[in-house]
Amino acid sequence: MVLAPVFSVEQLRYCLQAGARGFLLEDISAEALRQSFRLVLAGEAVLPTELTEALLAREAVPAGPSPAPPEVMEALSDRELDILRSLTTGVSNKEIAKSLGITEATVKVHMKAILRKVGLDNRTQGAIWAYNNGIVQDG
Repeated sequence: MVLAPVFSVEQLRYCLQAGARGFLLEDISAEALRQSFRLVLAGEAVLPTELTEALLAREAVPAGPSPAPPEVMEALSDRELDILRSLTTGVSNKEIAKSLGITEATVKVHMKAILRKVGLDNRTQGAIWAYNNGIVQDG
């Protein structure tokens, strides 16, 4: 059990990694401390309320799409980005080809290159990757 003067996520992480089963602030009441010791001796973990508040505050901030790593974005050509954007609308290769004024075979070549560069296996993963990495701005 660790009694700390202030709450710190980093200190909490360090203590838990070191094997602590309880992390409490020094201003805890005597009765709450006794109960916490009982819980730890019974095999439970006891953590400060501030941890819950920190986690809830973190969850309250929506985690928008993360930008793709610069090296991946640089590896994708403008045409490949166009194809990725079209892919997210759920259209077929034939429809993508028609909308971009290229052949379906060219779309397939670009699609294989996109999947290889990004490290994916299929079109569905490509569409999800495009959303998650900010290639497509609107749902």
